[in-house]
Amino acid sequence: MATLTVVTDVFRLSSPTWLWLAPFLISFGVAFALGVAAHFLARKFEGKSYAWVLNLLISAVIGAIKNVTVMVVALAIELPNDVTLTYRAVGGAIGGVLFTICFAAITGSRADHSKAVNRLKAMRSTLLTQRENLKDLADLENKRLVAASSDLLMPKLSRIQENLNNSPENLEIIEQIRNTLDADLRPLTQGLLAFPIPQLPNPQHETISEKIRVETPKYSELPRLLSPTRSLVLSGVSLFSMIALMDVPGSLAATLVLVTYNSILVWALKSFLPRKKIRTSTATLGLIFVAIAGWAPVEVFVVWQGKELVQIVTFTLLSFSTYLTSSLVIGYSLILDSGRKKIEFEIAKENDVLQHEISIFEQKIWVFRKSWQLLLHGKVQAALTAALTRLSLPHNDNSVKLELVRQDLKRAETALQNHPLRHIELTNSIEELSSAWSGVCDVKVSVSERATRALQRNFETMFSVNEIMREAISNAVRHGSSTRVDIEIDRVQDEVIEFICRNNGTLLTVQASQGLGFEMMNELTTEWSLTTEEKSGLTALRARIPVSL
Repeated sequence: MATLTVVTDVFRLSSPTWLWLAPFLISFGVAFALGVAAHFLARKFEGKSYAWVLNLLISAVIGAIKNVTVMVVALAIELPNDVTLTYRAVGGAIGGVLFTICFAAITGSRADHSKAVNRLKAMRSTLLTQRENLKDLADLENKRLVAASSDLLMPKLSRIQENLNNSPENLEIIEQIRNTLDADLRPLTQGLLAFPIPQLPNPQHETISEKIRVETPKYSELPRLLSPTRSLVLSGVSLFSMIALMDVPGSLAATLVLVTYNSILVWALKSFLPRKKIRTSTATLGLIFVAIAGWAPVEVFVVWQGKELVQIVTFTLLSFSTYLTSSLVIGYSLILDSGRKKIEFEIAKENDVLQHEISIFEQKIWVFRKSWQLLLHGKVQAALTAALTRLSLPHNDNSVKLELVRQDLKRAETALQNHPLRHIELTNSIEELSSAWSGVCDVKVSVSERATRALQRNFETMFSVNEIMREAISNAVRHGSSTRVDIEIDRVQDEVIEFICRNNGTLLTVQASQGLGFEMMNELTTEWSLTTEEKSGLTALRARIPVSL
């Protein structure tokens, strides 16, 4: 800016002498020193809501002082001067503000772009780390659950077996089995799903604060690099000050006409140019042509005023440099903003992937706990209950009775050593549900072919859908007095099963719905809602259940 000021003075005053280097260097030094001091001052107000206003005021003051310094030094060494102190100060203040706006647009865009790149790197690093750990962590958690159950029950089963072999007294063995059922097995079974899901590690990555080189995208769309509003502000302020300098009658009206033309031109090009990706270097040439097209009427207006050649040349230098700089600064900042938005879109996608992986992890943990709970409640508890019943009833041959009890205990031990259920036939489950509620509620379930294929490949998702379906029907009938339930299961997106359950019952209030399997919904779905549909008036449960790809 200091260079432009001195050059225009040289041309305007027809004073080509090397003495102008003195005002240039001194004013630049003063502005630089003030800028450094202002930087430390502004840091004290960083983050305040009024910080941007303070920055503009400081810029205006520094610009005014710089311009006045040019005048003072020029007069001190007897160089010509034809403008007043007031004009120098006002012009410098306007120039300082415009320079700061341009500088802030570029540096701000570069900083936001760098932060976005670092965030993307951090997200990808986190995703890779979590993806490597999730499966191992889920397997470890499930093995820990099995080990804890076995460590609790197996010694007691062994002790009962030992007592069964050493003592024929049924009453002592009955008490041991009953105690195992009441004090150990049933509390363990009831508390399995209450255990909190293990917290995943949240690693911190150096990439978050890494300084990177901001690279300009290779391809851009020219219409996206144009901004009528920004062009209006930058060209309007600078053009008015330059026309006023020439002492043209009706400066304000002339400025409005020329700036309006430029804004309409930029708006038209932005609206009607094809949004086609071209090389950024070609797009830059386009910005230069836009600047020339917007500036040309300004030059015609100046020539038409019939001013002296020196004034015309001076005005040409000022106006063209302003239009060209504005166009390139706006374009460059929008190029970086466009790149940043693409990166933020990638960040959002990476975050969705990460959340999906975490949802799958939580689903695996919950499904294993539920299936293990069913195994304990079914096979293990059934075997011990059978043994307890046999011992309590009279039998003609006590040795046969004890052998049957040993077989019951062996079944319980075998069940604890085996994995729980790993296969569900959804068709059979749907038929069982329809039959169970027959005469009470008409249940209809439709499953798309795409959803069926995904469910057949993913046991955890199949288990989750089956549990949600059972819970949804049960709640609709028992708590909503529903007589008709329609369920749709589809897979529109690759990574999600869409579950919709509509019923003609009453909608539960938030208070009434607590504890009706809604904790399960939070564990098994990425999102869910329970609402009344406006058109049909039916109560609708909608859920999105993650699928492992």
